[in-house]
Amino acid sequence: MREAVRSSVLSTSWRHIWTKSLSNLVLDVDNMLDTNEDDYSYNPGIYNDSAQREILSWKRTYAYFNSVDQLISHLSIEHRIEKLQVYFTFKQNKYSTNYLDSWIVFAISRGVEELNLYLLDLEGDDYAGYIDQIYMFDVQLLGMASSLKCLRLSDCGLGLENLSNFTNINKTLTTLDLCRVDLKSDVHFHDLLSKCCHLEFLSLNECYNLDNLNIKNSLCPRLKYLRVHDCEQVEAIEIHSVRNLESFEYGGDVINFLFVEVPRLKSVFTGFSVHYNSEEGIFWILSKLFNYFPNLETLLLGVHMTRKAGSTRTFPVFHNLKSLILTNAIFYSCGPSWIATIFQECPFMQRLELHEVLITGASGYSREIEFVLYLLNNAKALRKISIDPQGRYYEGDGKWQTMGMNVLCENDVRQTFREHLREKISPSIELCLL
Repeated sequence: MREAVRSSVLSTSWRHIWTKSLSNLVLDVDNMLDTNEDDYSYNPGIYNDSAQREILSWKRTYAYFNSVDQLISHLSIEHRIEKLQVYFTFKQNKYSTNYLDSWIVFAISRGVEELNLYLLDLEGDDYAGYIDQIYMFDVQLLGMASSLKCLRLSDCGLGLENLSNFTNINKTLTTLDLCRVDLKSDVHFHDLLSKCCHLEFLSLNECYNLDNLNIKNSLCPRLKYLRVHDCEQVEAIEIHSVRNLESFEYGGDVINFLFVEVPRLKSVFTGFSVHYNSEEGIFWILSKLFNYFPNLETLLLGVHMTRKAGSTRTFPVFHNLKSLILTNAIFYSCGPSWIATIFQECPFMQRLELHEVLITGASGYSREIEFVLYLLNNAKALRKISIDPQGRYYEGDGKWQTMGMNVLCENDVRQTFREHLREKISPSIELCLL
């Protein structure tokens, strides 16, 4: 995009040719500036003097603004924008937020369907130092956005002070994805949800100034996916009669949950950080989830354990559970035996016929081999077990990311498992070392 703007400056005959097929405006700083140049690289560490660093910051900022404005000036009046993405640091009352406001209004006027604003350039900035100066997104713009389907905001706040004057209801927005966003208060955020009646996807990641999330059918009657991750101030989540909800994901400390009438909810991910009472998270999951989600089919369970769980409690049976995925299985001193404890002590796991098992991120440690041997000896219906040295982590919404490993290390891991398992695995079970 940077080269396209330069070409249009060199020749007026080329000015509008490249804009005709341009429907996605990706205004990331790397797209708009040559970051290999010292003036635009934003590497303040090479300057010892604070005045020089400030000059560098201003030069980079206004070069970016001018490049974006130059690009927009070449678009015809009839030009339609499907997506606007901005990746640059914006602060309230600094770096001229009027620029960003004008770009958003411009995109809305051109029928934008997807709006992604990532307003902290992490390469050069520290979020903690900007938390009192963050850009405030004017939610009243949603009333003007008659085509907007997806809104992603990161490192900003919701300008909700005048929400009572916001009477227009957005009937097109289906996806709201917020990361490190100031939600202002419970009342303000719930008022915002009431203005987005067609919302189907809601994700809150590291958001703050929200204590209790209370979603009712009247607020989000079409909501299908809800994710709340690392929102440290949230103390309770209550879901009432949201009958279309299919997937719920939560990561963080054990808090208060209440789910009433969620008949379609069949997929749940819970990632608890339980460092002092290792039984607390597992007990809540296995004893309470059944009451909330009797039709649960898929359970992604992630609990950080620091010592062996030794509960003698009994748990209900998940009759419909078809898939159990254990993520972030950090063993510390307890080893993987706590996973075996779940299998041994929970009737629903004993009745679940395991036909295929996949273990990722294996290192060949004795505790991992111990767990594999436990599966081989106790999962009577097992037909295939796959072991992959490459780790995977869950990003959310069914998406996984692979973490690579040194090829030589991978070969060593495979050889370790092969040596320990080849004489102990039944001929009826296929061992696949990926």
